Amino acid sequence: MADFKVVWEFDGPGGVSFNEVYYRTATDVSAATAFPGFLSGRLDLLHPLNRMARIRAASVAGNRVTAVRTVNFAGSAPGDSGPVAPGLAAVCNLTGTPRGRRKLWMRGIPDAFVARSATTGRDLPPAAFQTRLTAFFESLKANDMGLRLLHPVDDNQVSLVNIVSINGALQPGKAKITTDRPHLAQRGDRVIIRQTDRKLFPGLLGSFTVLERDTNFVIVPYQVAQDENFATAVGKLKLEKYDPVVIFDPPKCGFDHYGTRDTRNSFSHSRGAKRAARIRPLA
Repeated sequence: MADFKVVWEFDGPGGVSFNEVYYRTATDVSAATAFPGFLSGRLDLLHPLNRMARIRAASVAGNRVTAVRTVNFAGSAPGDSGPVAPGLAAVCNLTGTPRGRRKLWMRGIPDAFVARSATTGRDLPPAAFQTRLTAFFESLKANDMGLRLLHPVDDNQVSLVNIVSINGALQPGKAKITTDRPHLAQRGDRVIIRQTDRKLFPGLLGSFTVLERDTNFVIVPYQVAQDENFATAVGKLKLEKYDPVVIFDPPKCGFDHYGTRDTRNSFSHSRGAKRAARIRPLA
């Protein structure tokens, strides 16, 4: 068994496209894209003018084995009211067992599924939407869909070490990052770098593959400005290690609010800014 990143890709009228990302444990990449009798739960929340076009699965291991399954299924939610605007979504909380939480931006729903309370003004999903949403959460669990959580820092802090220098003078395009004590990363692993000076090291935040290593340093693919050696650099370095996929817990999953996300282009795959503006529909 292996863990796979599963992406559901949707197409809508006027060239609109969007996707949703999940994780799943399966025997192989083909099994990761197979959902016998399962996709109806998501299609029941999708307006008929929108279609689930493809399912992509990729191994989260280093070999990046991928597969694409074309499904081209039309939504089966009530279509009397028309679909919501391209950037609008029902934002839901997906909670894992026993821990972990993420937001699901569910796009492509019918406009009739968007409403607010006439007395309080709060976002209030209609009963028909809520019923289908609950069934969808149950189907996620039944098909072993879940979260991929970053492993927490060890109690003795071995996996989180301090950066004491960043040397870009050894070879162009590579940075030697020295730590104050032994780290856990091996060649080919990925490490997470954070809390570095953004002005001195633009882009040196996030995950990087370890090209070479020793007890107290790693070499990663990063171009240091002017190939300098910063002997007093500071930051944090952590081995990127993930726990097994955590399956969703339906009773703890639920609707949160209706919102829109700023994007560079509503008709592209752009994920846009990581912030949301709640909408207040008039109906």
